Amino acid sequence: MPPDRGRASRACTACRKQKTRCYESTRGSACLRCERVGQQCSLEADRATSVRQHEGRLSDASAAQNHAFVTFGYIAAITVGCFAAAFFEGTLQTFLSIIGYWTIIHLVVIIEEHIIFRHSRWQNYDWDAWYDYKLLSFGWGAIAAFAFGFLGAALGMKVAWYTAPIAGLIGKKGGNVGHELTGLFCGVAFPVFRYLEKRYTGK
Repeated sequence: MPPDRGRASRACTACRKQKTRCYESTRGSACLRCERVGQQCSLEADRATSVRQHEGRLSDASAAQNHAFVTFGYIAAITVGCFAAAFFEGTLQTFLSIIGYWTIIHLVVIIEEHIIFRHSRWQNYDWDAWYDYKLLSFGWGAIAAFAFGFLGAALGMKVAWYTAPIAGLIGKKGGNVGHELTGLFCGVAFPVFRYLEKRYTGK
């Protein structure tokens, strides 16, 4: 009798009719019994059907998950839109300010990377590395630059609903210096953390 560890997870049609145990063969797609008697075996077809059913269940679960995310996104968008309509001017000002802070940080990171660490030479870039994540740096320098950049924005911004500590010191009503402090904080932080990243990771 073959060992139990070779038993098929689901018996083929012939073995089920004979009410006997079904053992997988190492020489082909048929089970040992069907291979011995020389008859057609449904083991491989049953396995393929089981795989397709499993993939179908995964696809259904993924579709349900996608529907849930889309529904949640619509609810969030409608909620934000309702509040934005009620406070349109302040919301628009805040939204544009955030875009401005992000743009400044992005430009500072690119410019400093090119000038300081690439020495303003395009040949210092490994263009093939963009296709392999293993050759790319994790981005700790950029992450730190973004964190410090938004810290500068939080200290200097002045919008309809918030006046930062430093912004409140400018004039009688305060002045928005968030963009300037964003560039300053980011410009100082990125070279330091990028240097540490290159030193300890080599990328």
